[in-house]
Amino acid sequence: MAIQNLIIPLYLSAQSYSLQQIGIGTGAFFFGLMLGELPSGILLNYTTPRRAMLAGALVLSISSFALYWAISFPVFIALRLIAGFSLSVYGLARHSYATNATKNESRGSVLTWLGGTHRLGKVLGPLIGGWLAARFGLNAGFGLMGTSVLLGFISILLFMPAQTLDSPKASGSALVELWTVLQDNIGIISIAGLGQFFMQLVRATPRTVIPLVGDSLGMPVDVIGLVETIGGAFDTAFFWTSGHIMDRFGRKWAIVPSILTQVFGIVLIPFAGGFVGLTIANSIIGLGNTISSGAMLTLGADLSPEKGRSEFLSLLRLSSDLSFALTPTFIGVIGSAFVLSTSAFVAGALGVVGAAIFIWGIPETLQKK
Repeated sequence: MAIQNLIIPLYLSAQSYSLQQIGIGTGAFFFGLMLGELPSGILLNYTTPRRAMLAGALVLSISSFALYWAISFPVFIALRLIAGFSLSVYGLARHSYATNATKNESRGSVLTWLGGTHRLGKVLGPLIGGWLAARFGLNAGFGLMGTSVLLGFISILLFMPAQTLDSPKASGSALVELWTVLQDNIGIISIAGLGQFFMQLVRATPRTVIPLVGDSLGMPVDVIGLVETIGGAFDTAFFWTSGHIMDRFGRKWAIVPSILTQVFGIVLIPFAGGFVGLTIANSIIGLGNTISSGAMLTLGADLSPEKGRSEFLSLLRLSSDLSFALTPTFIGVIGSAFVLSTSAFVAGALGVVGAAIFIWGIPETLQKK
């Protein structure tokens, strides 16, 4: 799905939509993610993670293919909301499955690979998507998005073993169970959720800013795709180090340096005068992001209680989804009110706030023996 980070903003820009509309169109996917978290948490009381992953992947693939025939902005938004909702079902099911299958002392390394394998798509996705879009039009990227997810669906169907239910069914109604989990964990959900909100804002900012800055510099879509690919290569090359850091020194030792390194790369974006400058900034961002591969998955898994785990994770993941949803709109609004580069500086400042929250507000969750 890394393809969408390149294709969606450029497609909307090519349709002559305003920066605010581009922000809304880009953020609709993440609003769908946010809307799907709580229903997904409830759903996992009644079905297995494997079945939920299959359903989510299938709907995501169909909604991605359907973008090719989106005849208006409202239809486009509706399809992106559906895609986000379905990915929410898939993502939470995957997270719950991995949490149940790992122990605290080795969880960082395991979930690093879970968070890191999708980074491989950051290398191939923009490169292939940019090449296709440059030769066959931006709509071709939608076909690639749908096909890649369909391959994932087939892989789950063929190779992922069936499991028992993620957790016993709640004795009361699903909403009562959800409310109980929220009441019992409101403190840690609030502060950890706030930290995740700022962390994901830092991660989401380059997804919108870099394609738009590249477009404003007159770079063709395949060249912008190359910028994304090089950054993705840095993001992928060293993701395995995150697990070692988290399991040896603690989760914060991966999260805080990651945020600050990405902030440094983000504030360099406005000074990029062309391909080289934008590539350097994106490479620094990728290097920063790679050392926190799987960190949010690990933190959520560590904090989640055994009873009501899927509900807890769905509540905590809401903050991440909200951040991904609001960031493109935030960039569009700030960019329209001032200039696009201003949004990068504001995002950088908010990233520093997020680092402070992780340092002083959230407990270290590694249980050393």
